[in-house]
Amino acid sequence: MAYQPSGQDKSARLSLNLPDEGTNFDELAARLHIRGSAWNREHITALRVVPLDECPLSKIYPVGYLPRPNDPAFRELKRSLLAPSLEQLRQWSSNRRLFESNTFSTFFSALSSTMMTAHLTIPGSTRAPSAAASQSPSSDEDGPESDPRTVIQSFLKRIEIRLSPRPTLGARYTIGVVNRDMPLKLELGPPGFDRISANSDGGIALFGRGGRTSSDRPSDVPLVAVQAKRRHAGGLHRGTGQPERFNYKTLGQEVAELLGIACGQDRLLNRREDQEVFLISIHGTQVRLVAAYFTADYLHAVKPNFLPAEQYLWVRRTRAMELKSRQGREEALRNIMGLVYYLYSGEAKMNQIRLTKSQLQATYEKPRP
Repeated sequence: MAYQPSGQDKSARLSLNLPDEGTNFDELAARLHIRGSAWNREHITALRVVPLDECPLSKIYPVGYLPRPNDPAFRELKRSLLAPSLEQLRQWSSNRRLFESNTFSTFFSALSSTMMTAHLTIPGSTRAPSAAASQSPSSDEDGPESDPRTVIQSFLKRIEIRLSPRPTLGARYTIGVVNRDMPLKLELGPPGFDRISANSDGGIALFGRGGRTSSDRPSDVPLVAVQAKRRHAGGLHRGTGQPERFNYKTLGQEVAELLGIACGQDRLLNRREDQEVFLISIHGTQVRLVAAYFTADYLHAVKPNFLPAEQYLWVRRTRAMELKSRQGREEALRNIMGLVYYLYSGEAKMNQIRLTKSQLQATYEKPRP
């Protein structure tokens, strides 16, 4: 959906004290052309980003696509998802067998592991674990510590399986989950510099039949990116249950991935169109939805030399949904299902959706709001 900033949003923009003049990429290109996982406040300022936190879902996508309480798929998934209590998740090794037949069993195991965040510190060792460890090219700061990634990917997979169109409908395209890394190529500033790369920790993508194969293949550009991090994202320590503090390091990575999707979508058509972009962020056990709307004018300005002062990128982020609690799990399920329904509706402003709209609408049975 096209995004129109409210008066309150515009007040938030004024409080950022962004430069009055536009961005000259000729002057900044050498400093800005670094991998997306290392983007920082300079990138946010140059791209004239206005972050809006704690946004209601109505600022992410049309809420008419949220599943109703009597939605059969929502009721079925909700019943399974809310089965274990917080205490059972904490004592998962003792309770695992109680949920072996639960469709979310892999998710519960990964969630329980993610909740066990303490690290062994040996007295007298020369290097203690640091919350400010350097970031890898992936958006997963921890490298080997991939539990949050497994949590969100297993969660999304169960939604994908339940919401896939029936094969009898002859669906040519479906929307599914990609578990592997999805590299993104960004275009920023004048030609002559190498393209910037960002990385999505898998994602939600459009699947279709390849030209020489009878099996479905995912697009190389996600519809929804995934950013998986440990609890102390951006090197800022957060105690258990505490809200995450705002930091430009995390926002910079999100913007890099959002712009990477927008650039990838933009390359699919010869004409320039607005691009609506989504990201699911998981930091430890807390999940957020993130959205940005790249107008055609903004994309046109970012790729050459100059971004005018009147151009802004409004990055909207929901409040965190805590997966440890039943309430948080239900909210995450409902909100992500609504996003998938929105994508299947064919109404999302993305080139992949524009190109497959009629087929998505014809093969999916979810009533439009």
